Amino acid sequence: MKKKGLAKIPNWVIGLIVTLFFCASFMVGTTGGFLGEIELKAYDFRVKLFSSGIDTDRIAIVAIDEESIKKIGRWPWPRERVAEVVGKLKDDGARVIGLTVLFSEPEESTGLIALKTLKDSFEELSLGGTPQGKTYYEKLNALSAEFDNDAKLADAIKNSANVVLPFAFTGSGIIGGKPPEAPSFIKSGALTALLPPPDETLVLPISGANVLAPIDKLGKVSSSLGHINKYPGIYRDGIDRWEALLIEYGGSYYPSFALSVAANYIGLGNGGLKVDLREGGSIGIGNSTITTDDSLGILINYYDINSSFPVYSFFDVVNGKVSAEAFKDKIVLLGITDIGFGDVAPTPVSPLFTSVERTATVIENLLSGTTIVEPWWSKLTALLAIIIFGLVTTIVLSKTPAMISTIVSASLALVYIGFVLYIFKSQNVWIELIHPPLLVATNFIAITSRRLLFTEKAQIAAESESDEANKLLGLTFQSKGMLEMAFDKFKTLPITDEIKDVLYSLGLDFEKKRNWSQALAVYEKIGDKKFKDIKARLERVTALAAGSGGVVNLKGDSATILNAGGEMPTLGRYEVLSELGRGAMGVVYLGKDPKINREVAIKTVNFDEIEEKMIDTLKERFFREAQSAGTLNHPNILTIFDVGEEGNLAYIAMELIDGKDLEFWTKGDKLLPLKDALLLVATVGDALDFAHTHGIVHGDIKPANIMVTKKNVIKVTDFGIARIQSASQTKTGTVMGTPSYMSPEQVAGDKVDGRSDIFSLGVVLFELLTSKRPFTGESIANIMYNITNKAGTPLSDFRSDLPEFCQALVDKANARDPAKRFQTGGEFSKAIKWCIQKYGTNI
Repeated sequence: MKKKGLAKIPNWVIGLIVTLFFCASFMVGTTGGFLGEIELKAYDFRVKLFSSGIDTDRIAIVAIDEESIKKIGRWPWPRERVAEVVGKLKDDGARVIGLTVLFSEPEESTGLIALKTLKDSFEELSLGGTPQGKTYYEKLNALSAEFDNDAKLADAIKNSANVVLPFAFTGSGIIGGKPPEAPSFIKSGALTALLPPPDETLVLPISGANVLAPIDKLGKVSSSLGHINKYPGIYRDGIDRWEALLIEYGGSYYPSFALSVAANYIGLGNGGLKVDLREGGSIGIGNSTITTDDSLGILINYYDINSSFPVYSFFDVVNGKVSAEAFKDKIVLLGITDIGFGDVAPTPVSPLFTSVERTATVIENLLSGTTIVEPWWSKLTALLAIIIFGLVTTIVLSKTPAMISTIVSASLALVYIGFVLYIFKSQNVWIELIHPPLLVATNFIAITSRRLLFTEKAQIAAESESDEANKLLGLTFQSKGMLEMAFDKFKTLPITDEIKDVLYSLGLDFEKKRNWSQALAVYEKIGDKKFKDIKARLERVTALAAGSGGVVNLKGDSATILNAGGEMPTLGRYEVLSELGRGAMGVVYLGKDPKINREVAIKTVNFDEIEEKMIDTLKERFFREAQSAGTLNHPNILTIFDVGEEGNLAYIAMELIDGKDLEFWTKGDKLLPLKDALLLVATVGDALDFAHTHGIVHGDIKPANIMVTKKNVIKVTDFGIARIQSASQTKTGTVMGTPSYMSPEQVAGDKVDGRSDIFSLGVVLFELLTSKRPFTGESIANIMYNITNKAGTPLSDFRSDLPEFCQALVDKANARDPAKRFQTGGEFSKAIKWCIQKYGTNI
């Protein structure tokens, strides 16, 4: 009755449901929903695909890089060093100098503190009244000036008269109160805004709750200031795509650092910026207008990572090794590029993008007018496409042949994708890409599959009364291992020599399944003891059926399966050849798929030791997760071919590989070369990224579950098994996962996602590099406590020869807060590959 009722539902109802679902998902936007996340990935793909080189040479970067830190000393340096470079850049003719480092605290050297103490004592003792006392006092003042690096930097900034300094806002605004007063030198840079009439919409930028300013001595002599706040958190994946050009604080509006530098470059200063808070919002800079979104921000158009801004080492600049022509009449940004000390974030073009490079990118976007925009009509265009495509595909798919339906559906999707890509490349306009084509595909699958399904059912019902149809159906069921259903069909057939052969073959299949009672019933149905060896088989299966109750109760004992008697034993359609090994949940066998003559590994899972009330739930979960894992088609994930059940034994048929697991390379004398270990973990990260995007979390990443074949192919194993194995251990109080590799959320018993696997992979990386584990303890409980409450052991405790970036990779992967880790396996992999590319000669 259910199927008949479903068959009566009109196609237009299905099309309407699908269309409404996609409309609702689209209205949620990119900040929520699975499809929103896919759209962000598609946006990043477009940014990277169409990223171009930089056409101008108006920006240069002076980098506080790894080389400079090695030669000058650990950062931070005395500010006298920065003052030297500021003075040199002024002499070289830089038009604007942007210091991206925020000096929010005074520098107090040991000498300066000692002199101040001496001066205070001098004054307390009233020693300045004599001529000799005055002389000493003046000498103390002169020495204090000599040690005052803040004053030297302030003098350099003042003399240059073209230095832009950063400041930052903290928090997200104050409700019902007034924020603390900003320093006067920051307030003087506030912008006036054109407000709409009371009855019109006011554009509201992001607001701040407090100000983190440079010290007064520096801020008062700068030519301009701008905020350096970044907001990657507006997107759930944490990718940095957006710049807040304006932030509101205490009723005033303050420009970003990049916007302030751009204004100074064209000779306007902050006073030349015009803010329009009327509906739509915009910022005028000279004769140009920057189109912003409703929060007075812009989407950053990142350039080709292989065509970056010219970067000069701080050490080379301060030692006069760089020509003045490199900086003449240009914007020069001074900032940190060493990832061990600087501020880095993932972007659409790179997993590790430094703050100073990001600032240069935004400035170039503003000056060249190449920001990415999302105008009001882009959302409307995508929504109309969803509605129109939903209506068109519903009508066409319901009334046209399959070939025409396919052509129309594919054409709609391809034309839309082509239009969206063209408008992005030519106009820098973001129109959402994913929803309309995916709607077309979903409608096509839903309506076409439904039409084919019910047509096929009707045909089978019409033909099922004939003997030939029953025979064919029985043979089909038999070929799929559905032996009882096959026998039901064969029972209706008259017994002929042909049908005797058919039944004899079915009896052999029941013997392979060790189902002696059913084999006996089939041989009795043949009714001819002279046919082939029926007489002998009847005697043997009669005895076996009487001894076993009809069906052998399979357990995880290889002898039970391999030596039960009769034909070659099978699990499902697979012939069991020999035992390969034993694990916590059962036995692993060497098997063969007779259909394609392929050898496979068959891993059995025995439910005998599980509490009876949990068996049904656990089996359902086992099949659901194993079947999901079977959809993972990736070169670095062990392929699952099939999953099934016989008696109380479930099994998984999977790819048979010849190799070793990673535990072999975690021994002190077997450690891999650094580059090989990094590339191996990057490969596993890509495999996990693929699984996570398909909604599958492994839950037990460890060296034993990662194999390397003899052809050096990496395979992640036990998808679909780790979680069921952990669940089977709940009656002993064991938590899911292997303790030393578990994430804090696993230890706490919280719901986990793909970031839990990233944590475990970070532990694997640590062990591959040191042969040790970062979290240890005298007991499992102690290990779990350390995972949730303490930082892991530093790599340097075991190996002092590793580059600093190795610790940075491990720290980010093993962050206790999942939001602070690499958010995806792909992000982890990209970060590793970027480090290998950047530091390749030192690895």
